[in-house]
Amino acid sequence: MTETKSALVISAHAADFVWRCGGAIALHQKLGREVTVACLSYGERGESARLWKENKSLDEVKSIRRTEAENAAKALSVHDIQFFDLGDYPLELDRDAKFKLVDLIRAVQPQFMLSHSHFDPYNTDHMYTTSIAMECRMIAQAWGHNPGEKVLGAPQLYLFEPHQTEQMGWKPDTFLDITDVWDQKRAAIECMEGQHHLWLLLRLGAALYLLASALARYDRTALSPVESIVRLALAAGLMFSNPLIHGPVIVLAIGLIVLHVLRSRSAALA
Repeated sequence: MTETKSALVISAHAADFVWRCGGAIALHQKLGREVTVACLSYGERGESARLWKENKSLDEVKSIRRTEAENAAKALSVHDIQFFDLGDYPLELDRDAKFKLVDLIRAVQPQFMLSHSHFDPYNTDHMYTTSIAMECRMIAQAWGHNPGEKVLGAPQLYLFEPHQTEQMGWKPDTFLDITDVWDQKRAAIECMEGQHHLWLLLRLGAALYLLASALARYDRTALSPVESIVRLALAAGLMFSNPLIHGPVIVLAIGLIVLHVLRSRSAALA
């Protein structure tokens, strides 16, 4: 009997799995891996500003964020999504909550896990979640915890990108080409109405990256004049409000950057 290939994403807030690893989720689902998402909170207090400005109640905010996350999960073809409803800002897990997460880890038996960066001073819920993920992974591997259950193996824990990478010591060593599933990630992002401003910030950040590298004519390696011009054009295209324009531009930009990284790596190994 073939063993089911599975993965587990542990997300501090309901939208984190969408922004930070939605492409990875959709890609691995497409490759036949069953990806489960655990949302430790709805992000109701700290990441739902628009809803509070509309005078929603706490229960309304949580309900809306849950629906958004469920819709985003469907867009990404997520196998299963679990909500722990532990509150945020600050996010805290007691012993029972940790054991509930351990139960999920053992039930999923992931070949790999995904969570936040080790260090994130701008959102301590994020780095707390990763410390919890590591602790619960350890407990799930202990034969003495609930003897008789299937213990966890040794899944690799991958950390997805924070906002200010240069301030958080985050150095990527694994890259995924999500071009084929970008439309799914974009659809998932658009489900998160409670944080619709982040879509603009995402485009702005990508545009600034392309602009800076084009002007410097350098990104890991020197850029040709043609590639610099292409990056300037893509940066401009990202700032169009019309999704019929910025949507395809995002796909092109991702493809260009991935191709450049792969070429840079090949040149370094040559």
